[in-house]
Order: sequence, then C-alpha cells, then structure tokens
Amino acid sequence: MTTLANLATTSVDSFDREDDCQAMNGEHTASLPRPLQVIVVGGGIASLVASITLRQQGHNVVIYEKSRFANETGAAIHCTPNATSALRHIGIDPRDGGAVPLVESWWWKESNEEMSPPTAHAADAHRWESPWLLAHRAQLHNQLKAKSTSTAGKGPPIKLLTSSTVVQAAPQTSTITLESGETKQADLIIGGDGVHSVTRQALGRGMPTAFKTDRYAFRFTYAKALAMSDPVTRPLIEPEGVMISWYGPDRKIVLYPTSGNTLLNFVCIHPASASGDSDDYNKTASKAQLLEVYADFHPVVLKLLDKVAEDQVSLYPLYDMKQLPTFVSGRMALVGDAAHPFTPHLAQGGAMAIEDGLSVGTMLPLVLDFLEYGSSHDEYYASRKILRDHLDKHLGSEPRWRSPLGFGLLQGPRQDLLGRSHRESLRQSTSKDASIRFTTSAAVLRCLFPSDCYSFKTRNTVQFATLTLQTLDRLAWLGGGGYSLLAFYIHGVCYQQEDGKLVEGKYCPVMVENLADPIITGREELGIPKVFSDIDIRRSGTSLRATVAWRGTTWAELHWSKLSAPETPGPSPTPFTIPEDLLVHKYIPSFGKSGVADADYPVLIRTKPESSRIVSRQECPPEKASFSFVDAGVKALPTLSNIAEALAEVPVYSIVSASVVEKEGVSDFSDVTALR
Repeated sequence: MTTLANLATTSVDSFDREDDCQAMNGEHTASLPRPLQVIVVGGGIASLVASITLRQQGHNVVIYEKSRFANETGAAIHCTPNATSALRHIGIDPRDGGAVPLVESWWWKESNEEMSPPTAHAADAHRWESPWLLAHRAQLHNQLKAKSTSTAGKGPPIKLLTSSTVVQAAPQTSTITLESGETKQADLIIGGDGVHSVTRQALGRGMPTAFKTDRYAFRFTYAKALAMSDPVTRPLIEPEGVMISWYGPDRKIVLYPTSGNTLLNFVCIHPASASGDSDDYNKTASKAQLLEVYADFHPVVLKLLDKVAEDQVSLYPLYDMKQLPTFVSGRMALVGDAAHPFTPHLAQGGAMAIEDGLSVGTMLPLVLDFLEYGSSHDEYYASRKILRDHLDKHLGSEPRWRSPLGFGLLQGPRQDLLGRSHRESLRQSTSKDASIRFTTSAAVLRCLFPSDCYSFKTRNTVQFATLTLQTLDRLAWLGGGGYSLLAFYIHGVCYQQEDGKLVEGKYCPVMVENLADPIITGREELGIPKVFSDIDIRRSGTSLRATVAWRGTTWAELHWSKLSAPETPGPSPTPFTIPEDLLVHKYIPSFGKSGVADADYPVLIRTKPESSRIVSRQECPPEKASFSFVDAGVKALPTLSNIAEALAEVPVYSIVSASVVEKEGVSDFSDVTALR
C-alpha cells in the first residue's frame, strides 16, 4: 500500500501553496484536509467493505456495479473468526442477517462412514475473540448495502450506481470509462470487479488472467424443513451449527446450515469433465445431472441431494490465477477476486475479500496531512575528561553515566553518588501493588508491538494483560520518599532474535509515573517507555480507587472494591515470585537523522523473586474490579493523546483476577540484557 500512502501525501501537496508559505512563516491557516473522491468498480463484498471503511473515514465514495442486483447469489459463505473480526470494525454482525455459529465439523467418506473424528469448533471458540459464522451470502450482501447507503452512521452515504458497466480504467489519472462512453474521474479507484476484472488489466501489460481449473461445483440451498420431515435424512441435519463433508476419490460434498438454521447450503465439488462447461455463476444444471455425478455416494446422501428443486441447481466453475506482481498502480488498488481469485481453501476466500476491503479503507484516513513533528533535546554538557578519568578510577566497578555528564555521577535506583549499588537499601523499601488481570483482543494488543519480531506465544486471538498500580516508598535514592506508577503488561509475548531464538516474557508498551526522576532513569538506563501523569490513589475501608490525570484532565480510572481481609504470612514468608521476565523496547532517536535511531532494540529485564517478600495480600472479586481509559483528545492531552486513545480501544472480555499486595523489598532491575 505504499502508493496509497503516497496518494495521501500527494493530496496534501495539492493544497493551496499560499497556506504552506504562511505556515512556514509562523502563520497557521484554518485549511483542513479534504475528503478523497473515490470510485469503486464492482459492488461485491470486498468492494462494499472497502466503501464502508472509506465512508467511515470521511471520504466520498461512488460504486459502479454492472448488474442490477436483481438476482443475488443464493449460496452461503463462511465468516471465519478473522472475517467476523474485520466486519465488526465497520459495524456489521452477520448474525443480524441470520448467520449461524459453526459448532462442529463432521468428516465422512462417500459411504457415509466416519473418516476422522469431528472438529469441535464450539469447544475451541474461547481461543478466538470472534465467532466462526455460516452466513447467507445474499443476506450479508444486503447488510453491507444497507450500511453503505444509509443516511445514518458515520461519513457521507455511498452512491451505489447499478447497471453501470466499467469497460476501462486509467490508474495514473484515476479515470474510468463506462460502457456508454462516459468518463468519470476521482482521486482514487478501488478495483473490486471480480474474477474477470477490467481494472486488473489496467495494472499493466501482460497481467495474468483468471483461468478455469479442472474443478466445478454444483451449488444450491433449500429449506431445512424438507430434510427434517424425512425420517431418513433428519438425523444428519437435525443438530444445529454442524458442517458435514463427504469425500470421494475425486469429488466431495459440503453441507452446512445458514439463515438461522432454516436453510441448508450445499457445495458439491467435482471434476469438470463430469458435468460439462460453464463460464459464469448463473448457469443452471439439472438435478439428474447432479445425482449422476454423485451416484456412487451413499443412498442417504443422494436422498439429501434429491430434495433440491429442479431449477435451483447452479453450476459454478472454480477459477484460479497466477500471482500478480502488484495489487497497486498509480491511483488504483485491487481487492478481492480482482486481486487474487483462488480455489476454495480453508474457507478463506470470502475472508480475504473482507480483509482486503478493510485494509484499503484503513490505509486512507481523512487526516491526510501527515505532519512531521521535529523533536530535539538539550545538548550534552561537554565532558570533563580529567574528572571522568578520576571518577573512573575511584568509583564503583560499573558506574552508570547519565546526562548531564559534566556534573559527575547522578544518583538513581541502581547507584549512589559514588557508584555504589543501592541493592541493600532497597531491601528496606516497600511497595503496594494493586493489579487487575484481564482477557482482551490479541489483534488490538498486537498494534502495541514496536515491530513484527514481537508475537504471542500462542495463536489465540484472546490474550491476557494486566494493569498494575504500584506505590513505592522508603527509597534511599529518593531521600526516603517514593512515587506511584501504573504499568500495562501484555503476557505471553515472544521476541524472535536474528538467529531465530525466541525470548519470552511479559511486554510493557507503556508505564505511567508521577515523578520525573524514575521516568528519566528508567527510560535512559533500561529503555522502559515511561511517561508522566499525576496519579491519585485513595483507600477507603475495603476499596481502593485511583485516577490518572495530566494537568487536571483525567484519562484513566481504576477501582477495587470488597477487598478481602489482609492475609499475613508467617514468620518466614515465601518470597514474592513473578513468573515472567520483563520485555521492553529501547528507542532513542538519532539527532539530525530523520527515521534513524541511535538505539532501537529489545531489552530483557530478568526478575529476581528473592528481592521482595509478601507482607500482606488482599483479594478482590473479579466482578468488583474495573478500569477505564478516556480518549480526551489532543487538546486536553497534547503529549499523551495517542496513548490514551490506544488504551481506550483495548477491549475487556473478562476480569480474570484482582488483588492488592503489600511487599517489603524492591528490585533494582539491574539484571538487564540488550537483545541486539
């Protein structure tokens, strides 16, 4: 999508140059980025998802569809968890159109004997944040059309023009030509015109075309009641949400319910030579032809096939295509079958079309003026070589230097003014940790990773995270005082090193603290991504409440209530053990080199359970623990708005546990490894 990003900046460049000159002289105008004018070719699922996403970004969209939408395809479609998640982002739930959750898959031979054990999708559903649904394609299409053209909702309604055949597209000028000879121009073209795409050929000479494979499919649906009324077929289709696949040597039948379990959908894939030729998705076949192709299957299966009406069997060719060298040219991008038609595999054809549409729309937000915020820092004081040489000879074995260098060593959590460790004094320090562990979306958490080298240990789309509110006190390096922090931890994270080795730990994308000193030492010495906000903690009886605010604007709140009575360990308390090491990503920008970093690497901070012991522990019922983040906007939170916005988007699926723990002894986080 590099070209699409360039389009965004090109649109900005097309703004009034006088405004640019005034801004350079310190005068700011009220010019706002204009919405894009977008032409979408084709009105299929990928096109509609792209159009809705673009509409919700504030752009103006017109769809040109060659058909009249009079005869919608009656086949069903798998909305796999990744597809359902994508649809959720644009406000579409296929269940509102009668989609059925997939409960089990049965795998049988043509003889109606079990080929392998059933796949229990319902039992495995907890791993995924969104359900696997069996939708009716026409009903999903209607949901998308309604969402597109409705005057309700975010963004300007989409214009959907039917009986409008596009015969040519020019990516460099973003112009299309209609069958009537009329031309239309916009800022951007989205080509979603299916297998026989016109826009695909506009990518350049020699673009591959889709070809028919040696496989065809009979497709049809009929009322489930027809099979339920027959005592022979009823046992097969009575369980709701079950997909059955029968396999022969060179052909198969797939059956599953849809439309609120009122319709049965059949897909019967077979050699092309067995059924004759077809060039489109509207050719009908005879029931006799269907039964002849599957004559070797068990009689009960044939009885299911025989219940379809004579004129309801469609014959579909299955298309494939060589991979395109690119999906983007000039001001045009392809989605769905126009970009990558392929044979049915893992139920991902429709899912990829949906994801294509969402991706294209997401890549083009309304705010097209991608401003570069230049940041600088005070220059380091000139080092005093004579003093440094002297200190290097007389201070601790590994003094930690921090800016400003010209004043000697600075005290911090890991050393005093003479470079000696604070480890002994930290044994007398105290901490109070209030934590809330919860389940949330892996997809959302993944957006907080700084690079693709970070991943989750499991492929589950539901993962664990923890918010920890910590108050530290009796810190010698702060003159006996302390401070408070709020840390966000993502559990079960792996970092893949260049040699392929995986390093596991809990990852901290951000830590909020209410004192500058630990923020500076933590960022510079360890690379912990710390930011500042005021943290107000109030304890009342069996409850604990905390607010996080910046200059009076509250952007986070946490609450624990009905805390249990403190449990006090015996005379020899067990050391408090943290099961995961800590992963953070150290990043320091390079001065004068845009996009270049002086430091850009992961840091592993190993935990030391022996450094602290539990003094008391209180449990909080999960349902009595809560938290919320507020996206207060850039005006109220000029330096924290991105953080507040991202944390506010993190969904909470369930609170797993909550507690308040008081400890004696604090780690100095000195066991640190840079994973370079």
